[in-house]
Amino acid sequence: MTQPRPYIIGIAGGTGAGKTTFAKSIYASFGGKGWEMDSNASPRWGVDPPSEATNRDGGDGRPWQTRIEHLSHDDYYRDLAHLPVEERAKTNFDHPHSLDTDLLINHLQQLIDGKSVVVPRYDYKRHCRFKEGEVDGDGRSTGRKVESARVVLVEGILILQNQELVNLMDLKVYVDASSDIRLMRRIQRDTIERGRNLPDILDQYSKTVRPMHNEYVGPSKKNADLLVHGHHEDEEVSRKRMALAMTVICNHLKMETGLANNSVTVVGGNWD
Repeated sequence: MTQPRPYIIGIAGGTGAGKTTFAKSIYASFGGKGWEMDSNASPRWGVDPPSEATNRDGGDGRPWQTRIEHLSHDDYYRDLAHLPVEERAKTNFDHPHSLDTDLLINHLQQLIDGKSVVVPRYDYKRHCRFKEGEVDGDGRSTGRKVESARVVLVEGILILQNQELVNLMDLKVYVDASSDIRLMRRIQRDTIERGRNLPDILDQYSKTVRPMHNEYVGPSKKNADLLVHGHHEDEEVSRKRMALAMTVICNHLKMETGLANNSVTVVGGNWD
């Protein structure tokens, strides 16, 4: 029996807007594994963990892990190993040219064709990709094998900026938040997850992050089918908005693919 073409959903938004947390929640809602929430962040909302029976079979005869997969644009930063370490840090990582989007497009096309791909792994501290067979401090080796699935979720700040990539997507979502909120969240992420110091973060934000957002990221929201506001001063309003957006998107995916998902649960805490 021929498998249907994967349904491609793209989730974009400015740095710190909450797009990754939003994407991970959708991914987990459909039983996705291996892309868990950051242990340092407590999302405002989440999903109930899939039951053991659901993990074995989602009702369509296919195991959960083959029903949804994900690609993150951040994994496709260009390898700067050929540059001196001090030169690597000077790169404008918020410009579209810093990302190997052609490789991402190639990988997405292969998944659409029913093939598997190996996604590169990027080291944010060294500004280079892990080499073949290289293992990091957590015991993870380079490369992540991604199988073709019924749903493929693509996530990144610039995925709606490239028209060729946009044309491959069936549903395009842009998560928005104010610049103050996005800066606060970026500081938290870069200090905790990427080992950077505050002066460097603020310097990069003023020189490249904010200008590139205004030139490329923000304008790309015109390509979105759905705009989600990722923050409100009233926390209860934020939770309701996120829960509603999750429900709308998950119901749409169920209708388009015939898959089932777990219920959305709204919880308290900070949202990265």
